[in-house]
Parts: sequence; structure tokens; C-alpha cells
Amino acid sequence: RVQEVLSDVLLHHVLINKRVKSHEVPQHGNGMHVKAVDGHTLTLRRVRERLSVDYVAVRKPDLLYGEGIVHVIAEPILPPSVMAILTAKNGGSEEEEEEQEAPEQ
Repeated sequence: RVQEVLSDVLLHHVLINKRVKSHEVPQHGNGMHVKAVDGHTLTLRRVRERLSVDYVAVRKPDLLYGEGIVHVIAEPILPPSVMAILTAKNGGSEEEEEEQEAPEQ
């Protein structure tokens, strides 16, 4: 199961036949939508030369590696399959937890 989860996370970080350099991401609007190997869509955004992927900051953009481009991000982006596992292990959704922790008025 651990290998499956790790595979899901890694495939969520790789684009299918696409090389995107930071300057290609539009400055404004809805950003650029790209498809990851796992089939999910990631959103790239650029604001004042700062790049993000699904709201995770890119620390080092545009590193050439083999035939591709690597963007070092601040933290992993978890795919829905992994989020579902984490939510189930925590006994429910984050929204349910917030409702339980909210003080009664």
C-alpha cells in the first residue's frame, strides 16, 4: 500500500509530454491548466514572477533535467486518492472536524 501511495504522489507531480517554463505561465487570469500523468489537472499561476502549482510555491523554477524541466516546489501536492486515505485515517473530512471543534453559541 505504501508503494501505491508513493506512486500516486509522484505521478501527480509529472506532466504528460509537456515542458512548461515559468515565463510561459500567464501573469494574470486563471493561470495555465496542465494534465499530470495521473490524469488530474494542475493549475500553474504566476504573480509578479512568482510561480505556484495548485497554490504551492515554486522555490526553484526552470531547472533542466534530461529531456524535461523541473520546478522545485515548497511541499508535495497530494492527489485526491491520497487525501481520501488521510481523511479516512483521521476519521472523517476536515470540514467535519472543524464543525466538531467549533464552540457552541
